[in-house]
Amino acid sequence: LTWDGVQLTEQDAQCLAAGQMLNDNAMNFFLKLLQRIAPRPASCYVFSSHFFTRLKASGVEDGDSGWANVRRWTKKTDLFSHEYLIVPINTNVHWWMAVVKSKGDTEKSPSTLFWLDSCNGPGKRYQDALRYLCGYLRREWSERCKSGGTVQGVGMNYGLMGMNEAVPQQENGVDCGIFFLENARRLLWGSGVPGGFSGGAKQWCDQGTAFWCRGNVQRAAELLRRACESSSPSCCGNVPKLLDTSPLLLKELRSLWTRPLSEKQGPSPSPSLWISPFQNLAVGGNGGLGPSFGPRFPIGFGLGGEASFWGTVPQSNQPHWQRQGLPQQHQHAAEQQQQQQYQHQQQQQQHQQQQQR
Repeated sequence: LTWDGVQLTEQDAQCLAAGQMLNDNAMNFFLKLLQRIAPRPASCYVFSSHFFTRLKASGVEDGDSGWANVRRWTKKTDLFSHEYLIVPINTNVHWWMAVVKSKGDTEKSPSTLFWLDSCNGPGKRYQDALRYLCGYLRREWSERCKSGGTVQGVGMNYGLMGMNEAVPQQENGVDCGIFFLENARRLLWGSGVPGGFSGGAKQWCDQGTAFWCRGNVQRAAELLRRACESSSPSCCGNVPKLLDTSPLLLKELRSLWTRPLSEKQGPSPSPSLWISPFQNLAVGGNGGLGPSFGPRFPIGFGLGGEASFWGTVPQSNQPHWQRQGLPQQHQHAAEQQQQQQYQHQQQQQQHQQQQQR
């Protein structure tokens, strides 16, 4: 499955199963999908999961210097025309979200940087993001908008104001990417508003919601796979082209997130239960010329499932938490969650069989 250069391969699809952490390809693919199927999309620009890592590359000290690393990434985009800028950040194998509210009402109401983190960390994590993103936006404005002056809300005079958005916390060490996707969906679909003035923490993803959200991304990938197999050869795994010609598929994908809570289901407990359909479809990041490659280094800045200009390291057959060096308590939490989810699914299946009888 491809989407503007992003590929969801067989290896990437394994991380959608219960007890697994989402990698870069999965994050970028489903962020694009959630934008595309939004019923009433909000004014948001979503950066690639590689953006913040690249912004800080080559040892730059701030976002002003780092701008040169990513100067071509938004060459055809007017960032300041969007109300929200969503920045995926991976710190020590943990996904969290920086959201820039880029339109203020007056010069006294500068842009605000909200961080939505399902596993709150040290303050340095957010100060670091504030420094780099503030410098980046200043430089982006000065380079793209040559007329001078200030842009309302971008805060060229006042800088970015950082605020911690109160969000529910994850109860394991593996669902950070799922929390990210669901919170991003609520921003993209207009049902989540950072600032705490609407629904507070209740408007964001919690652990119960994360359970069926993981099931949604699994089923969405399966729907797309089946649609690609039955589509014309011209589509050949091209998801945007497929959605343009399949309004019913678009509606079915959207319904995964809009159906009543009583109809929502959790994820498959094991990768092997639904990865098999991808075996004949996968197009690896190396063009299919052998095994795919794993995390880009430094590992602390992502879980990439593709070869990239950051370099790659071979991916072992170890469980993902051992491969990424997660703390011991996260290993136990992941194993416990996977077992609970498997038991829950077995109970659901038994209940359905009893009803059929």
